[in-house]
Amino acid sequence: EFRRVLFRSGSFTLGAAVMFFAAPALAQIVFGANGDHVLTLRLSGFALGVEGLIAVPIAYLRVGNRSVMFVTVQAVKLLLQVVLNIVFIIPLGMGVNGVLLSLLISTAVIGSWLTASLVRRNGITFSSSTARDLLRFGFPLFGVQIASFLLTFADGYFLRSEEHTSELQS
Repeated sequence: EFRRVLFRSGSFTLGAAVMFFAAPALAQIVFGANGDHVLTLRLSGFALGVEGLIAVPIAYLRVGNRSVMFVTVQAVKLLLQVVLNIVFIIPLGMGVNGVLLSLLISTAVIGSWLTASLVRRNGITFSSSTARDLLRFGFPLFGVQIASFLLTFADGYFLRSEEHTSELQS
């Protein structure tokens, strides 16, 4: 099981690294010339990167019919995220970046704890054939993630383009 966590975390980390370096260009394309949203995009990428820590252990809880533990973990993560949202948004005034930072922290904390628990329970092994199978299965999902990202942020590009067109017509 740890090999799945490791492989999935690695692929999510790769996505986060791409997002980190592509954020300035993406911010320019999607949000316009000011580039104010680079940090927002980078936080989104980091949140994606730590998502790999939690996805496999959560699936492991589901498959193992450990519903009480599953609900407890989700409730603790939600509570932590809500508390961090309140702190980051109200007193610190971080807005969207505060929401993303709270998601990143809560996922990293709970995901690290769940991953450590999974490793303690199952140990660490690696299988190149399993890694190949996982890569073959997961490769199409990279396209889905990219398409999802584009659908999420593409409206900013089109809205900005519409504003520019309206200004030219005036």
